[in-house]
Amino acid sequence: MDQQKQVTSGVTAVHTVAGPPLDYSAYSLKDLKGLLELKAEEALAASKEDKKGKDDKKNANNTAANQQLATQNKGLVSKKVLIKKVSTSVKLNNNLLENLQNLPEAMDAILKSPFERLEWLDLSFNFLTTVEPVLLKYPNLKAIYMHGNKIKQLASVEKLAKLENLMSLTMNGNPIENNASYRVFIVAAVPQLKSLDHSTITADEQEMADDWWQGFLTRRDKRREEREEAAYKQGLAE
Repeated sequence: MDQQKQVTSGVTAVHTVAGPPLDYSAYSLKDLKGLLELKAEEALAASKEDKKGKDDKKNANNTAANQQLATQNKGLVSKKVLIKKVSTSVKLNNNLLENLQNLPEAMDAILKSPFERLEWLDLSFNFLTTVEPVLLKYPNLKAIYMHGNKIKQLASVEKLAKLENLMSLTMNGNPIENNASYRVFIVAAVPQLKSLDHSTITADEQEMADDWWQGFLTRRDKRREEREEAAYKQGLAE
């Protein structure tokens, strides 16, 4: 009798790739608590499909077992490659958001390990009035879209310099765009950017912005000193 062929168990390889953006645009969200409520509704709807999904999985497992048995009978090596999609982008554009309160809770609800994985955040076409410090909680952000909001103070953009991986930013369509120094300020204040408002920042533009920034800082420091001196004199007069 021929000796039965030895079967080597298959090696399973897992490849992680970027998944599609988590899209919560145009949901008329007034705040990020609304996103938490929306996520809860989605979970409830998903639970209703759970039984059907389990039945489908059981059938699939039976089919896979039969296929593996057939492979083993042929003395072949069974190999399986799994493609794991992980979302790193979130779309919250075209809502009614006035602030980013509860952003960490909302990101935790929809994205696994958001502090490490979030790379692109679309907040365009909302009613945000400033660039909030909470964005700095996501150090791997590479792109932030904030065009079409209500941001009025250029200085609020300056904090984004702390996001070392940030390469693309949009701010057009905000009131700050009316400032004559709009582009040069942002290019200088957030020097790691490669693109602003979907327009590439050239090496020459960056160099000119850096030179402008030095003069701007000198003028700003002088104005601050003058305000402090005026306040001091006013205090003496009183």
